[in-house]
Amino acid sequence: MTKNILITLSDLHLSAVQDIDTGYCAVREGFHYDAAFSHFIDHLLERVKSEDARLQILILGDFLDFLHTKVPLSESNFLTTTEASSLQKLQAIIRAHPLFFESLKRFVATGFPLSFVPGNHDIDLMRPPVQELLKESIKTESGANIFFHFWIYHIPGVLYAEHGHQYHDINAYTTLLVPFRTGNENELELPVGAYFDMYLFHLIERVNLPTENIYAPLGYLFNSYLKQPLKFITTFPDVCNFVWAICSQFVYRGSRQFRITRQRYQDKILSNFATSTGLSYKTCVALDQLAEVNNNKMIKRLLGNALFKRGDPIKTGYLYPKALMISKILETEKKEVPFYLFGHSHQLAKVALDGQPNRFYLNTGSWSSPNYPGSPADRSLFPFVEIEWENNKRPTAALMQWDETKQKSVQVDET
Repeated sequence: MTKNILITLSDLHLSAVQDIDTGYCAVREGFHYDAAFSHFIDHLLERVKSEDARLQILILGDFLDFLHTKVPLSESNFLTTTEASSLQKLQAIIRAHPLFFESLKRFVATGFPLSFVPGNHDIDLMRPPVQELLKESIKTESGANIFFHFWIYHIPGVLYAEHGHQYHDINAYTTLLVPFRTGNENELELPVGAYFDMYLFHLIERVNLPTENIYAPLGYLFNSYLKQPLKFITTFPDVCNFVWAICSQFVYRGSRQFRITRQRYQDKILSNFATSTGLSYKTCVALDQLAEVNNNKMIKRLLGNALFKRGDPIKTGYLYPKALMISKILETEKKEVPFYLFGHSHQLAKVALDGQPNRFYLNTGSWSSPNYPGSPADRSLFPFVEIEWENNKRPTAALMQWDETKQKSVQVDET
């Protein structure tokens, strides 16, 4: 049996800003490493020629950043999530990153599989027209080797993977597989985290456009208001809308309607979805229930993070404990796997699951460096996870980095 190599990366956050009058301009662009990615793809293709291996690439969410992409349709309403705005944003991203998409096209042309799992920043990929536009931008013929997995990427006996935002309470979608507003399917549902992201950066750019990376946007905005109190008055309507949006989300998630919607989703949508994962309906419901949002627990977690120091940032985070639970759920169906892989947190990781021999939590890290004009983008190391398996051999997983300076892949974990 030919050796299989799965390369997984996530959280690239390709975005774009398209000014109505002047066209594209790079403001708050999340990805500056198109040349490095192109070299990485060429390196992978050369490697599999010499090893006679079957290569697959999985991009595990937040490949694109629709939340931070600005186009004419979002000028009058930066919160718009219509299908038309999704398509316009994707077109702008493709125009802004021609070398990146040409690299994906070279990979697809080989016939090797390329798979996408949407994250919370590119949930727009749930829409068929958006999928088709992405396919058109990278396919060479039929695009039959381009795949979309809307929640779980599962290789029996090898891997369970998903982006991970569903276990981050502020970014969890009520009905992930149909992430649309109740009563208005032309608009996407926005979780609490999306409102924070979009409103905070909208306000920051109105009050004091940064010249460097921002790691604490709420603190940055508060300090900007202290220095320019008149700006608070001019942006007060947006501040009120921001507070109203957050409060509305909290009220809805504690409502009876929320519980009804969740139950209908599990009864109707998950029952149809289960077969595509190779998992039972019962298991899919159990996995979905791990993502249920509780307002009290969310507030407690946020306050705890703000007031107290945590221990190991991986084991005390929101993903590692869920990986433990997922492993146990799959075990009840006798479908446990050695590797549980996520993105979202931007923390490259490989950690053994407590009490579960030969099972590991993995995280792909991030290729993104959110920048504003004038801030540095001098990164040369880019993380990914490599998993190999072949007949009669135990699958292996390694944390890797593409070293753009040395033009080679290097392993960063010890085993």
